[in-house]
Amino acid sequence: MHTAFLELARATLRLPEAGARYRAIKENDPERAAVAEQKLAQLMVLALTMLQNARESFPKGPPRWVTSLACAVVAVFVAVLIRRVFFGR
Repeated sequence: MHTAFLELARATLRLPEAGARYRAIKENDPERAAVAEQKLAQLMVLALTMLQNARESFPKGPPRWVTSLACAVVAVFVAVLIRRVFFGR
């Protein structure tokens, strides 16, 4: 039952709500506190795993040639602007 609940929370991106429920059980029900503590630990592992996977799938940025091209275009515009301001052309 707990495993299915944790899997549903992971699949629907509702891990914080599941954690809040287990924390309430841990703090208010001494008989089930040990189980709630274990499930909170499992929940933390699930959350960290999801965070790690999201981090790895995040794009690292534009290719280096795009950045170089953008810098070159900006340099040309700055050069043209300086020439027009100081030399009147």
